[in-house]
Amino acid sequence: MIFDVVNEAATPNLSVADRMILVLFDLGITTKEQIATITGWSENRINDSIKRIRKKGGEKWIRSWQPRRGRPHVYALGKEGFKYARELRGEYNGNNQPASGQVWHFLGLNQILVRLLESGLEVKSWLSGRESASWLYHQLLTRDENGKASVPKTPLRPDAMMQVGNQWWMVEYDTGTETPMRLSEKFSRYLDLSLMLDLSEIPLLFVTVSDQRVNTAEWAFRRAFEAHQATWDRVFFMKEKQEVEFLKGWKADSGMK
Repeated sequence: MIFDVVNEAATPNLSVADRMILVLFDLGITTKEQIATITGWSENRINDSIKRIRKKGGEKWIRSWQPRRGRPHVYALGKEGFKYARELRGEYNGNNQPASGQVWHFLGLNQILVRLLESGLEVKSWLSGRESASWLYHQLLTRDENGKASVPKTPLRPDAMMQVGNQWWMVEYDTGTETPMRLSEKFSRYLDLSLMLDLSEIPLLFVTVSDQRVNTAEWAFRRAFEAHQATWDRVFFMKEKQEVEFLKGWKADSGMK
């Protein structure tokens, strides 16, 4: 959806401020640099958009802070901005703003998209975690003979989903803070999902912060897989920045890596 927000031909009725609000809604917590790469907007346009949103009500509409000394300031919607974004999207339930404690997770996840775009890979679609949950919901939706809808509870949602070329991927970004057992529980939920929905053509790209963490994640997945009845094993583990070359060399018949 973020590419539709940026594409003025696809969403001609959005104002400059509305576009920025929806970009922030999709990216959660981000930097001006990330926004520039993902949207193609100039520095002046980004600054102008932020000023327009601030005029609506200051931090109630847009928040900004420096997560660590020497690092760029980050931006996220405030309570009113988040509420307005949901209204633009036609969503009226819930108000789960991104927590400040998740700043490195959001920045790391967004940076995957930045690297892919900078590499020249054909990124056709990028779905946020919220949009991924909606996609799963509709894939699992069934109706009985009377038209009554039935949707089993989704065990989890990916951090993002993306289409690179003709291949769809689920994406998880890991900051290294979850325990190995929590990781194993997460992978078990992915395996549960694979029994509910055919994931044979949708691999999971698991990107993390270090080689040591890659090893930990691989162990956690094996632990979950060996205790589960699922056969889906389309999980690919790598340290951040390795995903570009991996995807450039991707072949659909590749096995677990």
